[in-house]
Amino acid sequence: MVIAIGCTTEPIIPPGFSDEMPNGDCVPGVISFEQEILPLLVSNCAMSGCHDAITAEDGVVLTNYESIMREVTPYDVNDSELYESMVETDDDIMPPPPADPFAAEKLKLIRDWINQGAKNTTCSTGCDSTVTATFAAVVYPIVERNCVGCHNATRADGGVRLHTHGEIVTHVNSGRFMGTIEHQPGYPVMPTSGVKLSDCDISLLNQWIANGALNN
Repeated sequence: MVIAIGCTTEPIIPPGFSDEMPNGDCVPGVISFEQEILPLLVSNCAMSGCHDAITAEDGVVLTNYESIMREVTPYDVNDSELYESMVETDDDIMPPPPADPFAAEKLKLIRDWINQGAKNTTCSTGCDSTVTATFAAVVYPIVERNCVGCHNATRADGGVRLHTHGEIVTHVNSGRFMGTIEHQPGYPVMPTSGVKLSDCDISLLNQWIANGALNN
């Protein structure tokens, strides 16, 4: 179902609508909270000093579905503080400077998820582990979605930057990159939400590394 809102067209998923296909993939158009929304919020908002469980700036925690839903009104993006804070035009915008504001496509993803009912969807986003994992089309989008919010040009949590191909390869060569992503013993768990990347995403990253971690 698609409902027009103002001058835009937003996908609205009605209550009771099945959002998962028999194979575990999301129904086309359905946004996965676990695969798409949670990594985005954890990477860009739930870092130390902001909205992690320890800091909880302004009493807001954005590390799991239950706490995120305190800032969201399902089916009503205009009454959802989570979204409103991201489109502010003054100093109250989130994430605050010097962090980059959310790009238009990320705002749309969050807006559409709320308008779909802000469900705790865990379905897969249809990742295809058989494709050739190039850096530009496959690898960097995975890293950007899950890591770059905390490990970018202006914020380097743990002294780690993953903003460029060269930076990523540095940590690939040290073993730290996949060690954290695969939750190997002796490495910190990443993403910090504790929700491991999908088996498909991990397979694609390992494929890219095995093929030489090229900047392709």
